[in-house]
Amino acid sequence: MPAFKVSGMSCGGCVTAIRKAILTRYPQTEIDVDLREGRVTITGSEDAAGLTAAIESADFTVDRRLDS
Repeated sequence: MPAFKVSGMSCGGCVTAIRKAILTRYPQTEIDVDLREGRVTITGSEDAAGLTAAIESADFTVDRRLDS
């Protein structure tokens, strides 16, 4: 399950935007967003490049992939 350190998230609207961007490309995924830690964890897809692109399409920055 890929996890990413993401910068630029600060509120519930950010969580919604990230979820929408990922679910548009990967509708069968489960997404956990931890605002305090700046962490996004995805279950249901191992396509790290595609997940990174989805997050960045919502105008957030993926700083790095984390071990899940």
